[in-house]
Amino acid sequence: MRVRAFSCRGATLVALALTAWGCNQSSPSADKSTAQADSSKPKPLRYEVKVKAPAETPPRVLATHGIVATNPASDATDVASVAQAPQPFDDPQAAELTMPQVVLSQAHAQTCLVGVGGTLPELQLADLQGTPRTLGGLMGSKLTVVLFWNGAQPNAVQELTDLGPDVAERFSGHGVAVVGINVGDDPQLTGELAKTANAHFPILSDPRGAAFGQIATKRIPRTYLIDAAGKIAWLDIEYSRTTRRELTQAIRFQLRQNPSIRQQSP
Repeated sequence: MRVRAFSCRGATLVALALTAWGCNQSSPSADKSTAQADSSKPKPLRYEVKVKAPAETPPRVLATHGIVATNPASDATDVASVAQAPQPFDDPQAAELTMPQVVLSQAHAQTCLVGVGGTLPELQLADLQGTPRTLGGLMGSKLTVVLFWNGAQPNAVQELTDLGPDVAERFSGHGVAVVGINVGDDPQLTGELAKTANAHFPILSDPRGAAFGQIATKRIPRTYLIDAAGKIAWLDIEYSRTTRRELTQAIRFQLRQNPSIRQQSP
């Protein structure tokens, strides 16, 4: 009876041990069932919130000088605003006036047949009414601005437009004259362009470019400032803000060098 009781007790212990071991080990089928149960559970939703960045502040154009102040966070510049803004037209004080230097690249210098210190040839061309005129007969008593231009170059037409208020109207009482010479356009088109530009100073026509061929080989517009002796005091072969500013500066400097011609401070 003792042995049997021991055997039963041993069997009971073995059974308890096997039960405990089975609780700690899962069968492959049990693992699969658990995975299927987990996959059937709904997954939590994830939300992505997109915040719209504020629009950049548009460039601010200062109407006085045409300066564009852009947003510091952006390097982009509103080119259209720059083009529409007034060109800077600041003159230095009389005490700071200097004669602007003419600096040309070698390639540009080679297009000039006459330069600073030289003399424009005596040109005879017809005006808008078809009347023959000489360039010498249209010169101002002290200074003359001669512009070679045509309708194919928008900046040349712009300069023709600006020379009225910038030079002709401002300095005509100081012995300064303005002459425009159209190169390559027919006389009718020349007249229409001059009217559109509101150019009330003499306009000569060089439809075949024969007169221009005595001055340069190419590049229009060309601006020449001629002094009282008929010498070229300053020139430029483009039209830009720098051209506009330096032309006015050169005129004022030349007038200051000859105070007897000044009726009033320009």
